[in-house]
Amino acid sequence: KTLRLGENEIGDEGAKELAEALKTNKALTKLQLYKNNIGNEGAHELAMALMESQTLMSLWVNRNVIGKKGSKALGAARDAQREMLKELFEEPPVPEHEFGEQRVSIMESNFCVIS
Repeated sequence: KTLRLGENEIGDEGAKELAEALKTNKALTKLQLYKNNIGNEGAHELAMALMESQTLMSLWVNRNVIGKKGSKALGAARDAQREMLKELFEEPPVPEHEFGEQRVSIMESNFCVIS
């Protein structure tokens, strides 16, 4: 199941609400949150929810305002859920070398897939 909420300006508050729902989600496998004005706070909450998710395989958070802290939280969640989460799309807010242990590859489309 896919939930497409791109371009809805949900911001950090909306991301926090979605994060709470994701913690108990039993069906959603793909969540698209591009262009929603989500910042570090919202990204951090989504990352915490990803750590608990048993079904989400794809999260699109590209074209938001996520900075270095939010991006690192999402990367850590991706590392923790390596077997489950197959896609994490975001625009890279910092150069590739600043992600440290996380493996980051910049794609031509200016998206970042953390794998």
